[in-house]
This record gives sequence, structure tokens and C-alpha cells, in this order.
Amino acid sequence: MSKPYSVLSDDTVSDIISMIDELPEPKRTKLSAVMEIFLRSERCCAKMRKLIDNVSETFDQLRLDFTYLVFDLEATRRERDEYKKMLEWKGWREET
Repeated sequence: MSKPYSVLSDDTVSDIISMIDELPEPKRTKLSAVMEIFLRSERCCAKMRKLIDNVSETFDQLRLDFTYLVFDLEATRRERDEYKKMLEWKGWREET
């Protein structure tokens, strides 16, 4: 099963590790170390991509929330202005 943020599938990684294990000792040791570094960096990159996706989703939600707040503020101002006009029409003008 492939991970959503993985560069290589689990099968491909297993195949590469199997091929490395079949190599003679000096090459196997060097390539095993390189493969371990690659897998560690892949895990870090996957975490980073997931974090960036989460931040992007958070910004999208923030943008939407901000839009709703602006809409609500404008509606509140319109209501306030309507009530002021009603009070002025009835002769109950505020003294400020």
C-alpha cells in the first residue's frame, strides 16, 4: 500500500532493498546507508508536504471565515443605518 505523500511505492522500496541485499558486502553496506538516508529524507519530505497541505487548508478556511465576517459587518452597518433613519423619522434623534 502506497503512502499518499510517498515518492516511491512500498513495493518499489522493497524491491530496491532486496536488490541491495543481493549485492556483495562492500557495495551492500554503502548502498544500504544511502537507502536509509533516502528513506529518512523521503519521510521528512512527506511530513513537510502534509504540513504544507494543512497550512493551505487552514488559510482557505481563514479566507472563508474572513469573507463571512466582512459580510456580517456590512449587514450590521446597514441595519444600524436603517435604525438610525427610523429614529430620525420618528423624531428621536440622538444627541452626540
